[in-house]
Amino acid sequence: AIIFAEAISDFGVASTLAASAHYMLVPYTIYAALSNLPVNFAGAAGESLLLIVLALIIQVPQTLMSRGAQNVITGQRRQWRQRRVSFPATIMLALYFLIALGVPTVSFVLLALVRNPSLGFGPSHWTFSSFAQLLTAGAYAGPAMVRSYILSIATALLTTALGLWVMWSGSRLSALYDMLLTATIAVPGIVLAAAYVFAWNAPWVQGTPLALYGTYGALVLVYLAGGLPYSARLARVGLSQVDRG
Repeated sequence: AIIFAEAISDFGVASTLAASAHYMLVPYTIYAALSNLPVNFAGAAGESLLLIVLALIIQVPQTLMSRGAQNVITGQRRQWRQRRVSFPATIMLALYFLIALGVPTVSFVLLALVRNPSLGFGPSHWTFSSFAQLLTAGAYAGPAMVRSYILSIATALLTTALGLWVMWSGSRLSALYDMLLTATIAVPGIVLAAAYVFAWNAPWVQGTPLALYGTYGALVLVYLAGGLPYSARLARVGLSQVDRG
């Protein structure tokens, strides 16, 4: 779910490699809605809200499956007593989530439902036209949403498999892999995508299998490079508790 959310919201890849190859992705369509005149606040809010919904669709099954997981980390068992969270701590957590998540989500909903924010937020100004535009034939937001979803699902599955393989293989080069993956985290997504544009569009790769510029394969590889460090580290945490003997 983490890799999916990172991939589907990555603006660097969407604004460089994908846009130059004429593959519109949701982060770039949101940017276009806010940067072009007239500014389309409702459309940008509607697409942002759908991104949240897509992330929740992936997170809910993962949460349900993890509830039934039970692991014994050591051979000694101790009874764990759950302590009640104090009332002030509960209030502070509620306020934090309200400010960090509730306010932006409500803003997305209101902006997506009103015709024009300057006219007010009364029921008489509510409309679902911004959501209908996503499904309208010829609109680029709908295909961009489907394309972003498919690429993010592929990235989440591939990075999980590769991360498990890299951490489980126990290769002598695992330390080198770890350093390379850590270095990748330090590179911004927009810089990584721009580097791939120059690499795969270079004259010396034309006519070879490495000439991936303008293909879906290039987008998947860029997302893999950005998501593999997180996937490998998450896999290491889980596999460190597994006895390989």
